[in-house]
Amino acid sequence: MSRHPVPCAGVVCLRGDDVLLIRRGKPPRAGEWSIPGGRVELGESVAQAALRELAEETGVMAAILGLIDVVDHASEVRQAVLIDYAARWVLGEPRAGDDAVEAKFVGVAEAMRLVDWSETRRVIALAVERYATGAAAGGEGAIGVDRPMRDPVYIVTDIECDGSRPGQNSMIAFASVAVTADGVERGVFEAVLEPLLGGSSNSNTLAWFKTQPAAWAAATADPRPAQAVMRDFEAWVRGFAQGRIFAAFPLAFDGAWIDHYLRRFTDHGLIEGPYEKDRLFDGSGLCLRTLAAARTGQPVWDCRPATLPAAWLGLHAHTHRAIDDARGYAYLLGVLLGRWEAA
Repeated sequence: MSRHPVPCAGVVCLRGDDVLLIRRGKPPRAGEWSIPGGRVELGESVAQAALRELAEETGVMAAILGLIDVVDHASEVRQAVLIDYAARWVLGEPRAGDDAVEAKFVGVAEAMRLVDWSETRRVIALAVERYATGAAAGGEGAIGVDRPMRDPVYIVTDIECDGSRPGQNSMIAFASVAVTADGVERGVFEAVLEPLLGGSSNSNTLAWFKTQPAAWAAATADPRPAQAVMRDFEAWVRGFAQGRIFAAFPLAFDGAWIDHYLRRFTDHGLIEGPYEKDRLFDGSGLCLRTLAAARTGQPVWDCRPATLPAAWLGLHAHTHRAIDDARGYAYLLGVLLGRWEAA
């Protein structure tokens, strides 16, 4: 046993009212159910260690909500100082890895039944008391989350526009594919929009579209009034009651257009504050470009569909037709979440 206590980070990861547990594969407490956690490594903060251990042991990404407690623990292996945080689930489905042999979300009552150590049960109870209600109701504990995230869908979206400035230029087409973290497609929304009244087109964008005649034809055929399209889009999104997360490649571009059009033609936006009611989307959106860059090691500014393996897009050709590109990005999401083979 070390002569000095070992600092360790743990995390109670909440998804709605559910708690993420692992079954330990190594001492101490091998074979028991617990929360993800492990040693703090040199050069990282305790909170960073908690999120790293969470990702290594479960494949889940989360956002820290706050410190729960500090617990002293002595075993046959070591004496440790356990620094436990609460975190809100962001993405990923549990897949056991590293020191864990099993990982799953369970209800609070089931967690209390499975966990043997009373200190872990106490820490879970504190996290649930402080944060689970806020996570489900959209309070301070979970910014931008209005629903228990029991079966969330990702609204993977691609837009086409006649310039780069929302409002001055127009979004002329977009498509969204609603897909679960398990890769199950739940629905598709596709629309062509009339240009904004008083708007103008960027000459360089139009010149580029002349090199893509099929994409231009798809983006301009049978346009509908923008207000009608966005209200239909809002109604379609609201059909997914168990959580809805906007995703795009990149989020900053496609998301800016969707946010502008939602705010202009509906009572909502892509990202709405923590105390706004009846929010349309949960959380702050997911940038697939950033995730792909992290996965491949590419600089984020160089990460493009053309630099990714074609198999990562499910062999969907990147045609600049909104629905084709949205389907490719929906498949990419599955690769990035570990649901499809990354060839």
